[in-house]
Amino acid sequence: IDVFYYYYPRRLGQVLFVDAPVVFQPIWQLVKPLLRSYASL
Repeated sequence: IDVFYYYYPRRLGQVLFVDAPVVFQPIWQLVKPLLRSYASL
């Protein structure tokens, strides 16, 4: 993801994780509120 961000900073609007591992769900629940607050800046 960092590669896309650095080379195409205005193009990365969405990232889709297909068949993400089960461990990803609790991590996502922790990160999602932080992304919302960062996006509102």
